[in-house]
Amino acid sequence: QVSYICDNTYYVNRLFPRSFDSDLTQLLSASSSFFTKNYDLFSQALRDYDILKLQQILEFSKKWDPFLSQTVQFRSFYGEKEMQSIQELSKIFEERNYKKITTLISQTIQDRIKTIDSLTISSIKSSSSESLDQRKVFYKKISQDISFLQEITSLGEHINIAKDGVRGVSFYQNSVGHIERLISQIYQEASNMLINSSKFPPDWTVFDSFLKDLAAFREELGSHKIFSQTSITINKANIQAINFIEIVKQDFFNFIDNKATEIRKLIRDRTQGNQKKNIENIVNILIELKKIENCIVMFKSPVHKLIDVELETAKVDHGVGYLNSILTFLQNDPTGIGRMVIDEHGCFQGAAVALRNQLTSAQNIEYVLNGLEESKSIDGNCKIVNGEARSILEQAYKKFIHLYDELIDKYLSAEYM
Repeated sequence: QVSYICDNTYYVNRLFPRSFDSDLTQLLSASSSFFTKNYDLFSQALRDYDILKLQQILEFSKKWDPFLSQTVQFRSFYGEKEMQSIQELSKIFEERNYKKITTLISQTIQDRIKTIDSLTISSIKSSSSESLDQRKVFYKKISQDISFLQEITSLGEHINIAKDGVRGVSFYQNSVGHIERLISQIYQEASNMLINSSKFPPDWTVFDSFLKDLAAFREELGSHKIFSQTSITINKANIQAINFIEIVKQDFFNFIDNKATEIRKLIRDRTQGNQKKNIENIVNILIELKKIENCIVMFKSPVHKLIDVELETAKVDHGVGYLNSILTFLQNDPTGIGRMVIDEHGCFQGAAVALRNQLTSAQNIEYVLNGLEESKSIDGNCKIVNGEARSILEQAYKKFIHLYDELIDKYLSAEYM
């Protein structure tokens, strides 16, 4: 009925004679409720990215403009009470309907643009602790915002009214351009990290963050026609934005293959006097590869396998003694990463146990007791380990060693001897 009234100004004139005060009151009440509901529906449509519903509500809301204008033109037919009611209706319209709705459009567009503009190299680096799935969720939101900015341009004249404070009709193109420049910048920074790795050791956590963002971009935004067709010129080559992740992957595996080649070259260098230095260099590369394995989840498995292969190569070419030398250097790595290489790679399992037994057996009971000159008793008071107590510990240890050796001789089969 309200829609019918809006479309037919003839009935507007007939709607407000003095005798129809009750009808006017009812209409005012219904209109107030309608405007509130209309605004709520529009807000929900914005949240749902429902452009068709937005357009329908805007077109319908706009029809109240001529309706109210016609009403005010016939003010001579109304008394003071009716005019007050009509002014109230006009106020409600101003506050809750078309102008407020177009203001909401403007604010929503600005919020979407801010979300997109917040995506920068700095923000990507600061989000390095987030998983790939978390980055996909973020890029899915970016994808929705880009779609919204693209589709909302269909609202035409309504956007022209709402564009105050917004970058006019170019806001969609500007946001798309921002994303394209960012993806290109991510690729270039990731590529430069690999190219300059010999001069500037890469922060592999940051590199991993770049990889996750390129992968999330491809998955969540690659289906957008504008991005799937966008080519960016890098080193005189035109590269599709969605393919940057594949190019970075290839660059990374080339980098890893070069590291493997370095290790093999060092292993096969039999120049007199170079062995110790070569082993040190091999250990440094192994530690770097382990750092990469720990930081870059996407490539954890292939890097782990590569370390296994190179260690096996060292064992085959030079024997267990050479592998034990590598193990010794890894054991002494102050960062603790060398210890991780030993613990996590099967090539070292037997050698690691043997080294531990060798180190522990080299320390007799005298060495241990000398390290226990003082120990704290349960009540916190210091107690000197000497004299009779020291003698008792020595005798107990000797009995243990004698019994241990007897059991080993008795039960360990010949194949393990």
